[in-house]
Amino acid sequence: MQEYLNPKVQSLSEVVGEYEVIVGIKTVNFKIKKHYEGYFYHSVSHYYHGPEQVGSYISSRNVFDTKEKAIHGAIDQITAFYEERHENPKDNWQVNEDY
Repeated sequence: MQEYLNPKVQSLSEVVGEYEVIVGIKTVNFKIKKHYEGYFYHSVSHYYHGPEQVGSYISSRNVFDTKEKAIHGAIDQITAFYEERHENPKDNWQVNEDY
């Protein structure tokens, strides 16, 4: 893929998978991408912001050596702080504007 880069293109990634998970009553989508340097990473459609959290949870770990590990990372990102006991769990999901 590196052969497609030029001075106007700083980075290139291929979407290698698109998935959908249902958490409680919310459908969340995520993409797995492969960077031209060979590593995998994920992008999620929504971040969870629980009532006890200051802000939405965004994992700092988002570089993986396999597609499967990136899938697990995305699911961990989505579900890490989710709890069904929250009264309005659908209201706690924040849209990822960069998805």
